[in-house]
Amino acid sequence: MSAGLRAATALAVLLGVLTAAAPSAAAHTDLVASTPQPGATVDTLDEIRLQLETSLQRDGRHVIRLLGPDGAQWDNGQTRAVADRELLAGAAPALPRQGEYTVRWCAVTADGHVQSGAYKFSYAGPTSATARPPGRTSDGGGCEVPSWGGAAALTGWLLVGVIAAAVLFLAASALLRRRVSPDHGERTGG
Repeated sequence: MSAGLRAATALAVLLGVLTAAAPSAAAHTDLVASTPQPGATVDTLDEIRLQLETSLQRDGRHVIRLLGPDGAQWDNGQTRAVADRELLAGAAPALPRQGEYTVRWCAVTADGHVQSGAYKFSYAGPTSATARPPGRTSDGGGCEVPSWGGAAALTGWLLVGVIAAAVLFLAASALLRRRVSPDHGERTGG
């Protein structure tokens, strides 16, 4: 195997390892369990509880929104992590009507990634004509990424880019040194 082919192979392996070790922009988490469950019909609704596959930041900006059939927000606006992988939000004390409701959520995982999802369920319990949403009308809200979260991911990719550029420069320099003789730049055989 020629020196150039060996260098290119080593470079490809190194870049593959660096890419695999870089922060993943496509990382995701799955909903493991929830109350209420997706597709379920419930007669009472005091809280929304979500259990996720991935560990959460204890002080992350997690959001659970309960949206009614008309899009009004019926959660209490206070989402909190109650366990390593579990989020909790309260529901309004009374709902205005029966029908299909949507749970939208997003969470900041322990590694700083923002994950989100949504599902629907049906409410068939008691209603109140005077019920008022405790939250403002919302499109489901969004997690606010901690100021360091996005920067950490960007810094990781930037570091990979700098390392890759340095490796490419060193590999190209080594190839040129091998191809050019020390006396007056004459090419050597090979």
